[in-house]
Amino acid sequence: MFRPRDVDFIRHRHAMDWRVIALTIALAVVTGLLFGRAPALHAARSDISNTLRAGTSGLTRGTARARSVLVLAEISLATVLLIGAGLPIHSFERLTRVDPGFRPNHLVVFDARSPARNIGMTRRKTPSPAT
Repeated sequence: MFRPRDVDFIRHRHAMDWRVIALTIALAVVTGLLFGRAPALHAARSDISNTLRAGTSGLTRGTARARSVLVLAEISLATVLLIGAGLPIHSFERLTRVDPGFRPNHLVVFDARSPARNIGMTRRKTPSPAT
């Protein structure tokens, strides 16, 4: 089938699927609300006035160390994920500038599909010897 809109198919072949983006945003919001609930409940249960009078954060040494380790792990993981997401984007951007080896202008694109039954790919029922 001739599709004149696809003549420059190398640059416009991949498009953003907005349903996937909407799902990703919804999952990010739900995850943020779900995992943000525990610290909010913890902060709501603590007595802030006594903590402020004492002049300390209310954390023991072990709890403070565990939190700092978790924050360090979170920052490290976020950095690795950002780099991991940036490399394919950079590679795809470079791939769009590669010479395809032919001139894409005046190019005709069509699909040629043949049903399996026309090329002998289906199994035929053979009559049983009893019939």
